Amino acid sequence: IILPESIISIGKQAFYMCSNIVTIDIGNLITKIDELAFMGCGKLEEIRIPISVVTINRQAFRDCASLTIKYEGDSIPSTWDANWNYSNCIIVTGDPKEKNA
Repeated sequence: IILPESIISIGKQAFYMCSNIVTIDIGNLITKIDELAFMGCGKLEEIRIPISVVTINRQAFRDCASLTIKYEGDSIPSTWDANWNYSNCIIVTGDPKEKNA
């Protein structure tokens, strides 16, 4: 799934139990991912999070056991909830375009 640039926020339980989603590419204008937004997306393998995301609320990726989170920033913002990665998903930081240059 590629979310359009017109979306600026992903609401609470927006993709709750969407079991067939495998990858999600978040638009560059999204600033917030609300709590439990992707809870139960068991087949979700990869999500790209742009540096525009300043808020991720608690347990946004709960029960996403196969998920790798690719965050384009160099480090996780302190504004993200302490329990945003409740399921301890793999996190990769940094802009992949810079690493391949």
